[in-house]
Amino acid sequence: VGWTKEAFVLPHKTIRDSNGQRVIFQTEGALRHQYATTGSLEHWQNEIARFAVGNSRLVLSISSALVGPSLPLLGEEGGGLHFRGGSSIGKSTALIAAVSVWGPPELMRQWRSTANALEGVCVLHNETFLALDEIGQLDPKEAGSVGYLIANGKGKARSGR
Repeated sequence: VGWTKEAFVLPHKTIRDSNGQRVIFQTEGALRHQYATTGSLEHWQNEIARFAVGNSRLVLSISSALVGPSLPLLGEEGGGLHFRGGSSIGKSTALIAAVSVWGPPELMRQWRSTANALEGVCVLHNETFLALDEIGQLDPKEAGSVGYLIANGKGKARSGR
């Protein structure tokens, strides 16, 4: 997932060829992904984006979802954004709005996972957008290494057989 020369590759489609060569996403095993187009741009503008007008949190979250593909073109690295606050103030709603740029709400993931499992999730969201909700579900013992993994953009080195 992400840029391969001039092509932007997603599991279900490739945007633009690379030097006249067709690029196809391949994986060793079956892959379940949630990237999808579920309506028109006009529908998205009317049903989601219009609520961002005057709402700085929604503007920020939607903007962050749009940034990933442009970073390599600008020679910049990725980063992260964490919404913090009490219950029921709109953190998950802001994430759902951001996720809608790339697919349905099911594209949003939960923090409740091991570092190894989240590494695979991160790879699938390379140069796109990864929304992780409910950080309170993450094992505090894993929080440091998971945060570093995501921010650093590199997984743990593993030996082969």
